[in-house]
Amino acid sequence: VGFGWAKPVTWNPNNIDMDRRWGSILVSAAGPLSNILLAVLATVVLKSGLVTTPFVFSFFYFFVQINVLLFVFNLLPIPPLDGSHILFALLPGDTHQIQAMLRQFGFLILMAVIFFMPSIIQGPTNTIVGWLGLF
Repeated sequence: VGFGWAKPVTWNPNNIDMDRRWGSILVSAAGPLSNILLAVLATVVLKSGLVTTPFVFSFFYFFVQINVLLFVFNLLPIPPLDGSHILFALLPGDTHQIQAMLRQFGFLILMAVIFFMPSIIQGPTNTIVGWLGLF
């Protein structure tokens, strides 16, 4: 399994048996929610006392860190990340022009955030890992 091979999930809104807006929110939230669920499950394993070797402990510790980081990163409201899909689905009215502009520059905005403002990601990541009790 490669790291960073993520690609947008294609889905058919007609297959959702609810309001399209809420369907879009649920589909977009699935990835980040799976990351936080994996982090919580790995934390339970770490705190259970079942992990006795340093290598296995380090593996689970970094597994938690990476999944919390991916949770926070994917919730950034910058296209093409899931957070932007959730935000646009929650905004009232027509946001197509704003979405088009952000999609056009989304990658550049994302790179600027990653390289020039890492605390936007690191702060919430450290806070959540702290809540999980790993610091």
